[in-house]
Amino acid sequence: MILQQNYKIVCAGEVYDESGKYRLKVWLADPAYAPKVPKLSDENIANKNGKPVDKNLPNDITVNFRVALELKDPQRGFEDVHKHAKNTTRTVTVTGDGFSIKKVDSYSNPRLYSDEYRKFTYTQKEQIPRTVQTVTRAFEAGTKTVTLNIKTTINDIELETSETLEFFVPNYIFDVFIKNGTSDDEGIYVPQKDRKYDTVLEVGHAAWAIEVYPKQLEEFGDKNYANHVWGSGPQNGAVLVQALWNFADNNSTKTPISVSVPGQLYKDGDQGTERIRFAFDDTKNANDEILRSAKAKAEFVLSLTKTAASDPVYQYAVPDLNCVVQVILALKVADLPMPNAQITCDSDFTISFRRQHQRKDFHLHLPIPKKFLKQLEALDKQNK
Repeated sequence: MILQQNYKIVCAGEVYDESGKYRLKVWLADPAYAPKVPKLSDENIANKNGKPVDKNLPNDITVNFRVALELKDPQRGFEDVHKHAKNTTRTVTVTGDGFSIKKVDSYSNPRLYSDEYRKFTYTQKEQIPRTVQTVTRAFEAGTKTVTLNIKTTINDIELETSETLEFFVPNYIFDVFIKNGTSDDEGIYVPQKDRKYDTVLEVGHAAWAIEVYPKQLEEFGDKNYANHVWGSGPQNGAVLVQALWNFADNNSTKTPISVSVPGQLYKDGDQGTERIRFAFDDTKNANDEILRSAKAKAEFVLSLTKTAASDPVYQYAVPDLNCVVQVILALKVADLPMPNAQITCDSDFTISFRRQHQRKDFHLHLPIPKKFLKQLEALDKQNK
């Protein structure tokens, strides 16, 4: 599931007074919470109750509620009267293992690295808040709930309602890191054999990572390959450049072919400029029986990573087995939704991911021979 996580509203937060004159509502804002897939934070926390905390442990998840107090008018419908409310009490409660409140609006948790802060209550004498934003922190994966209860008084009429958001913080997350090709004057320097001028090449990059909570990480055999960014590339850039230019100099048909050179999988290399997140889910049949577990999917990707990283002469092939292709292979092994991928007429690799309600394309300019030839032809014309 791309950039989206299952959640549900446990109760509908709407109540009327006995006469049906006033209505108090609580509902989820859009987005209901961020990040859409709760992510493992990169923030390095010094300690939790005096004990060291792993760098990738905490999850900061912001939950957004909307609140309205309205007067029903026979002619005009409902009219906003939130400014006339008195003695409004907001109560935020969270449930779930390793889950606490970090902040409610501007009120921070003084015991941030403790799971004791599970309920926040505040009463104000004037009006009712229009929004309530709660920042929570999860120290463990699992099902979490956040409940907002609003109690207020208007014209001596007391109203109270609440709404609960329930969601699941996944144990395992698949990250895809994307970097678009740069412009000619900012690209990778490409020396040309026996030529009087130099050029640069537009090169994009793609990498991946499997993020796993430390508590679950001990269950993995290939755990050393988790929580690291992996990207495939030539072991020696000069070898790739030489192979491509040799092809360009000797090829009269100017037809793109695959070029293989010794390659390797880089650990904690270039992480790109865009990140697309996936949450691992169990694959189930119609009877809700698990056919393939989320843990198994994560293990398959780690096993693939180990195989690629342990091969001393891993062949980097253009366009057959470049960094983009390997990311797509990892997604396939993980049984995750595949992006649209195609090689365009200019031999640039384009992958497309759906981000929320829109599709975003990433044009990854890879060093395919045809690309070299086009640049070479353009430079030849400039220098004649």
